Amino acid sequence: MINKPVVIISDLEGVIFPEFWIEVATITGIEKLKLTTRDISDYEQLMKMRITTLRENNIKYIDLIEIIKKIEPLEGAKEFINKIREKFQFIILSDTFYEFFMPIAYKLDYPTIFCNSLIIGEDGFIVDYVMRDQKGNGKQRAVRNLKDMGFYVISIGDSYNDTLMFKEADMAFFFNGSEKVMKEFPQYEGFYDYNKLYEKIVEIIEK
Repeated sequence: MINKPVVIISDLEGVIFPEFWIEVATITGIEKLKLTTRDISDYEQLMKMRITTLRENNIKYIDLIEIIKKIEPLEGAKEFINKIREKFQFIILSDTFYEFFMPIAYKLDYPTIFCNSLIIGEDGFIVDYVMRDQKGNGKQRAVRNLKDMGFYVISIGDSYNDTLMFKEADMAFFFNGSEKVMKEFPQYEGFYDYNKLYEKIVEIIEK
């Protein structure tokens, strides 16, 4: 049995909600916007491409939000989070943006989230973004800091940008991970069912 306070750290997109950018790409028909950190591990490169593509296609921030507001959590995600929160602390640690998440946070009963911020120009286009952690490797540093505070940390994610926090965590799991990323990091068990993941977490902590 784990004799420390436990915190579950989860990625957002792909684990709890569908990928926002893929939903935007589907609605707008812009194929380039389907690319995520599963495809491009360099986040700065990915975001620059997204910002440029949005402007080229005359898509403003308000247009994105109208699409994002219609996105629902993955089936079973809210129930999974609520069960976790009955027993442990739960934090979403994401590379998404507060400006995207807050309009739909009510769909998960307003969980704690650490993410980034967008800069919107006077013309309504996204012009830049600000990372929450300016020192880099924000997910990894967040997990390390929580461990330094005395927490036992379990991380959940689905793609390349989660693997650094996996290495830092006491325990980590893929959820809905792509075959490619899970093949590259076989040391982390993968799940596609919330109930089975929940059972595994409880087993680890309470056995």
